[in-house]
Amino acid sequence: MPRQHQQSLQFEPHRNSALFSSHWLESRLRLEPEWTEYRTDAEAALSQLTALWERQRNRVERYGAEAPLEHAFIQPVLELLGWKLHYQTFLQGRKPDYALFLTDEDHDAALAEARRAPEFWERVAVVADAKAWDVSLDRPGTYEGQREFPPQQIEWYIDRSRKDFGILTNGQLWRLYASASDCESAGRAGG
Repeated sequence: MPRQHQQSLQFEPHRNSALFSSHWLESRLRLEPEWTEYRTDAEAALSQLTALWERQRNRVERYGAEAPLEHAFIQPVLELLGWKLHYQTFLQGRKPDYALFLTDEDHDAALAEARRAPEFWERVAVVADAKAWDVSLDRPGTYEGQREFPPQQIEWYIDRSRKDFGILTNGQLWRLYASASDCESAGRAGG
């Protein structure tokens, strides 16, 4: 019987793709007051994330479809990281998987607006989208008969929601994308 290969999550400090200055991430970040202030909370979250991974590590590849993976792994990760999430949102005729909020008050304010209204997005902090475990984040899929790469999709969501950041994940990889305007201004500032 062939031996099954088990994926493991890589807990590398970061893989920078010019979103932030590498010098800042490697040298200056630890000097920020928040680094010390939130250390205990971050260690607790990492412990909870590790426990979640230990429970799910033999399941994630077997969920098959996107929805079971989201329910069992991706949504708990987002919640452990402190996000208040709204699942299956609407944005100009498309459906990003998540609108992420910093507070319950922001979530409540968004819910007070019509679900399809642009005002819903005013209190959203980050837009996010998830794929199934085995879906490559670097290969195109098909949306309404058109080939579209997952990064194009999240960039569309960021642009249309007017958010500064978006998260794209398949559970194995978690990518943070900045809006085009943030990337341009970071480039001009020597980012």
